[in-house]
Amino acid sequence: MKRRGTSAARVYARALFEVAREAGCVPAVRDDLAGIGALVRVSRELKVFLSDYTIPRTRRRTILEQAFRSQVQPLTWRMIRFLESRRRSGLLGVLDDSFAALCRNADGVKRVCVTTADPVDPAWLAALTTRLRQRVGGPVELEMAVKPSLMGGFTVQVEDVLTDWSVAGSLRASRWQIQGGKGAAYAGRS
Repeated sequence: MKRRGTSAARVYARALFEVAREAGCVPAVRDDLAGIGALVRVSRELKVFLSDYTIPRTRRRTILEQAFRSQVQPLTWRMIRFLESRRRSGLLGVLDDSFAALCRNADGVKRVCVTTADPVDPAWLAALTTRLRQRVGGPVELEMAVKPSLMGGFTVQVEDVLTDWSVAGSLRASRWQIQGGKGAAYAGRS
């Protein structure tokens, strides 16, 4: 599910990534942003605060400083202050995803989302991971999800390409063909 502000977050993440790379602190900034993003996702109060610009600026700055300044890298703290000065601190909850994607891209790591109908055993998952590494030609970051509505089988999404080996996907393809479509036009399997 796409979160609000992701386009703007990508722009800020790109700028932060370039500066962090020059400063040699990309992993530390990535960890800072991951922690902040996780905190925003579990704390409704923080999420509301970051987006509520009716709170006076001096009060907001004081709260942000107390919450983050001693906890994060100086570069991360400068980004927090910059976003606050632009009234964009609400992006702190989504900046981590964009920054992590830039880190993966720089490291040649592909993000792969595997969705199964049922939980899978570790041996199957290890074999799938090995096959995925071979298929994409490098390291992968695997994200697992369970979605019973697949009815059986699984789907694999590598970046923006979805391959569907699920029962639900097969039924959709069959229904599409019966309704007059051509099988080759269905892009569910590759």
